[in-house]
Amino acid sequence: MMARSAIFSPRSVVATKRHSAKRSSECQGRYAAGLATQAGNVKRAKALPLTHPSFPGVEVPGVVTVIVVPDSEDPKPTPSEGMLRNVCAYLNQARVLTTELYVMPPTYQQVHVRAQVVAEDNADLADVKTTIEQTLLGYFHPLKGGEDGSGWPFGGAIYFSRVFGHIAVPGVQRVEQVVISVDGREAAPCTDVPICDGVLVYSTDHNITVSYSLDG
Repeated sequence: MMARSAIFSPRSVVATKRHSAKRSSECQGRYAAGLATQAGNVKRAKALPLTHPSFPGVEVPGVVTVIVVPDSEDPKPTPSEGMLRNVCAYLNQARVLTTELYVMPPTYQQVHVRAQVVAEDNADLADVKTTIEQTLLGYFHPLKGGEDGSGWPFGGAIYFSRVFGHIAVPGVQRVEQVVISVDGREAAPCTDVPICDGVLVYSTDHNITVSYSLDG
């Protein structure tokens, strides 16, 4: 159904009607997220039922916020204003009249890993360093990262053991230190790092030091 009004702002798109029941918001959210990936260049979408952009942390019945991520090679894919308009118009055709719908760009948290590793005696230090860096960049990518390569999960925690495993690439004898930072804040050693609900991670660089064992 078509909305009677559609309002656009640089940070969000909204098609406004009256609130509906909580269950309607949840059902509409699941449907809207699937439908959003059919609109234009959208690669991923995440619905947050009962979530209003202006009232974070407060459940608002009848409201659905849909986060859209464009198909892009950029480490931090961000939809243009035109894409937000197009997705809003597309979803508005199927929107339940009593649902207030917002379409927004993703919120990101930046991940940086600092690690020290010891390489096998026959390994090339530069190759090992490059492999680790590229592995981590891919692992934390919003569209190609995560455990299955389909994109980092929205709100997915960073598990220390899994990061450690991605550093232990072929050619590494042992990993001596791993420090994970999110938005410039270092996590405590050997601890998992929570990510806010509906938020994605990205990375642009990592600090990897590779050396040979002094015992060799």
